[in-house]
Amino acid sequence: MFRKLVAEFPIAPVWYFIPKVHKSLTHPPGCPIIARIGSATEPLSTYIDWLLRPLLLGTPTYLKDTGDFLRALDVFEWQQDFCLVSLDVESLYTRIPHNLGLQAIRVVLSRSDKDEVFCNFIHEALDLVLSNNVFLFGKQWYCQVLGTAMGTPVSCTFANLYLAVFEDTYIFSVGNPFLQHIQLFLRYVDDVFLVWSGSEESCRAFVQYLNDNNRMNMRFTLNYGGLSLDFLDVKITVIDGMLHITGYRKPTATNSLLHQTSFHPAAVKNAIPYGQFVRLRRINSTEDGFFHQTKELCTRLVQRGYPRRDVVSALHRAATIPRHTLLLDKTRSGDLRRFTFAFKYSPVAPLWRQVVLNNWDILKGDTALRDLAATRPIITFKKCRTLRDELVRSTYTHPQKTNWLSSARPVAPARTCGQKTCKPHETAVTARREAVPLSPSLLQRSFKP
Repeated sequence: MFRKLVAEFPIAPVWYFIPKVHKSLTHPPGCPIIARIGSATEPLSTYIDWLLRPLLLGTPTYLKDTGDFLRALDVFEWQQDFCLVSLDVESLYTRIPHNLGLQAIRVVLSRSDKDEVFCNFIHEALDLVLSNNVFLFGKQWYCQVLGTAMGTPVSCTFANLYLAVFEDTYIFSVGNPFLQHIQLFLRYVDDVFLVWSGSEESCRAFVQYLNDNNRMNMRFTLNYGGLSLDFLDVKITVIDGMLHITGYRKPTATNSLLHQTSFHPAAVKNAIPYGQFVRLRRINSTEDGFFHQTKELCTRLVQRGYPRRDVVSALHRAATIPRHTLLLDKTRSGDLRRFTFAFKYSPVAPLWRQVVLNNWDILKGDTALRDLAATRPIITFKKCRTLRDELVRSTYTHPQKTNWLSSARPVAPARTCGQKTCKPHETAVTARREAVPLSPSLLQRSFKP
């Protein structure tokens, strides 16, 4: 276990940011990211995330994905005085004080059946990850003293559990004077979906109450939708007292579907048209909305090189599936005893797959591996390094100008020419050229006319 939690050859975490162009094209705010893959604390952070994630799944407001959100809306009964609202937590990851975050995790653990040894380990390990979030920016090292890094594996689970404690303390407590107005409260990380019963003024007063009276350093912004609201990748509209749901794409969204000629396994590319149509079938609550959005999706797929015949065939397959079956929560149950082989994808990768499957029966003859090799293995492919991986770097290094004096090759040993007055220098054998900047003054001193 100790070897799994220690990075043998850690790399330096690097800070960079992703511009949020969907909020502003001229002055986009940045989303700070610290690339901690391969860093010293990454294995420990991954292990803590694995231990804490089951506790997150039990929180009442947690949304795992769009499917969770659609299932919640499917059973919700709309009334005349309700309105649609969304809240956004400002800079969630970078606002959580370390001491308050550790206290919140303690509260969550106290509500579980975990023993004291487990709780103490989580507390100390999480404190180690949070307090040692060092990163490189430019040529200067920094340590993050407030919040958690968007880049360490445990950050999402840590922030979600922190907000779950916040909700219990300030939103669903009896001390909240606006509690009776909350009819539905769902949250996907820092995006909150809210069904409010009351006026817009009372809703704004509720948000002001949260911002002014909490001691957990949280701040919310309000988007009052009324009878129409965009949330995640869906658009909810109230028509005649019924919730109508369609797909939603941001105005800045581009046609980023995987190109048909991309270097990916054929099975992956063949499944994309069908998977995209099934997604629209799940989201759209009406037949008209589904077929209206499939026209635009067909155009996008053809633009990305997919044959029109395959696109139409995938559409017909998806259109025959009843929507209610797609809303069912399908829990995947995998066989933990099956071997998994992961190869880097290449033109010969299908041949490797066939070699493994054709010779798998050899393992069944081994007495030690007979039980483990009873079922055929799972063979998957990993992404290879692309041209983008080679060209794009989180850090920018100015190219060093070189000249004929900057070579690191050793100077050849000096030899005598046979003359009595010629003597080789003893240090010439190990001498190396040093990089010397060729300034004009140096040239004048070195090469006199």
